[in-house]
Amino acid sequence: MTLREFFAILRARWKIILVVTVLVAAAAAAASFAQPKVYQASTSVYLTAQSAGQGAIARQDLLTYTQVIDSPEVTGPLRQDAGVSPSTPIGVKASVSASSNVLNITATAPTGAQAAAVANATGPALAKVAPKFSSLLAGSNSTVTSQTITPATAPGSPTSPKTARNIALGLLLGLLLGCSAALLRHAFDTRIRSVEDLQGLSDRPVLGELPLGAHGLEPDSLVEEPVGAAIEATRRLRTNVRFASVTTGKHAIVVTSPAPGDGKTTTAVALALAMARDGADVLLVDCDLRRPNIASVLGLEGGVGLTTVLLGNASTEEVTQRWHDTTLDVLPAGELPPNPTELLGSEPMQQTYDQLIKRYDFVVIDSPPLLPVIDAVLLERLAGNLLMVVAADRTTRRDVHAATRVLETAGAQPSGFALNFVAKSGTTGRYGYSYSYGDNPRASTTRLRRRGKSGARAAQLAPAKQSKGSRFARRGR
Repeated sequence: MTLREFFAILRARWKIILVVTVLVAAAAAAASFAQPKVYQASTSVYLTAQSAGQGAIARQDLLTYTQVIDSPEVTGPLRQDAGVSPSTPIGVKASVSASSNVLNITATAPTGAQAAAVANATGPALAKVAPKFSSLLAGSNSTVTSQTITPATAPGSPTSPKTARNIALGLLLGLLLGCSAALLRHAFDTRIRSVEDLQGLSDRPVLGELPLGAHGLEPDSLVEEPVGAAIEATRRLRTNVRFASVTTGKHAIVVTSPAPGDGKTTTAVALALAMARDGADVLLVDCDLRRPNIASVLGLEGGVGLTTVLLGNASTEEVTQRWHDTTLDVLPAGELPPNPTELLGSEPMQQTYDQLIKRYDFVVIDSPPLLPVIDAVLLERLAGNLLMVVAADRTTRRDVHAATRVLETAGAQPSGFALNFVAKSGTTGRYGYSYSYGDNPRASTTRLRRRGKSGARAAQLAPAKQSKGSRFARRGR
C-alpha cells in the first residue's frame, strides 16, 4: 500500500475515524470528570533534638521518619491538628534533601485548604512521635521540635485528574484507533470503490467513470447544451464504447449490471443521448421486460413497444418514439409478458434486431441485471457487445465476479465496465434513478409532450392494444 492509497482510505473512511475519535475522547473526559479531585501542597521542615543541648537529627533517623510518616502513629494526631475528619482521604509522604537534613513533606487532600493544613501540621505531628522511632532519642529522653522552613499554601487547581491532558491523550488514542478501524474496515470491505478494484478482478477495460451527483445525467439536463463533469464523462464513455464496438464489428451494445440499483438504465440513456448528439441515428431499446424503466425515465408512452412488435401487432416504425429534436429514437418495452426470457431468445426477436441494426447507426439495449436472470446473456449474443455498469461503494467484488462467471459460462465476456457513482469533489447525492425488482414503475403521463410524431402514433396504438388484451395474452403464452 502506497502512502497515497493510505490517505485515500482514511479520506474515504473519515466518518469512522471521526466517530471513534470523538467516542474515545468523550470517554476520557467522562472518566476524568468522574474521578475525585486531589489537591497537593508541599512544605519543608527542619527537625532538631532537645536534651541537655540542641542538635540536629541524625540523617539515618530522618530516613526512618520518611518511612513511618504515613503510619497511624503520625496520621492520627495529624488529622486532629489539621482539623480533618477520619473519613477524609489524605496522603502524606516525605523525602530528605540530598544536601541537607531538611525534610520535604508533600500532602494530598480533597481540597486545596485541607492539603495545605495537612502539610503544615505534618512537621509538628511527626516531632511528637519522633523519639519512638529512634533508640538514641528515646534513650536520652530527648524531645523533637519542628521548624518550618517553607510553609505550605493552598493550591488553586487540583493535581489529579489532569482533565486537559486526559482529553488530549484520548483524542490521540481515538485517532489511532479510528485509523486502525478504518484500515480494518477497508480490508474486510468487498465493495468496488475504484477503477483499480475493477482492474484487479478482470482484464476487461474500464470504459468510463460516471461521477456522483444529482444533476448531470438527468434527461432534462442532457437535452440542453451539455456542460459539467457528468456530461464529459458520458462523452468519454461514448468514445470508448465506439472503439470497443469496432473490435467486434457490431454497432450495438447491451447495458447491464450485476444487480439492480447500479444505475444501468440511466447510463444507457446517457450513452444513447451522447451518441445521438453527434448526429448519429441511435436507437435506445428497453429489453428489460420484467421491470422496464426507459419510458418512465424519459416520459414516453410505455404501453406499446418491443413486445407489441414481437407479437406482430405493430411494426417497429409505429412504436418507436423520437426524443425531442435529436436523432435518438426510443423503443420502450411495451406490455409486460409472462415469458420474457423466451421472447428475447425467440426468432421474432432475432428478426426484429436484424431490422433495427440495419436502420440505425448504433443500438443501445437496456437489459435486466445479470445475476437475477439470464436475459442479458441472450441479448449479448445478438449485440455482440456488453457494457457492465458497476456502482462504486455499492457493488461487491463477489457480485462482479459472479456476473463475469455467468457470461463466461455462456461463452461471452463484457466489452468493458462503467464505474458508476464515482465520488468527485464538490458533488453531493447520487444522480440518476434507482429501482428494485419489487417495484412496478409506470410511464409518466405528464411528460408525454416530449414525444415526437412516432410517439403520437404509439399513443394511438396503446388503447387498441388494451382492447386486444386477451389476444395478447394468448400470443404471449
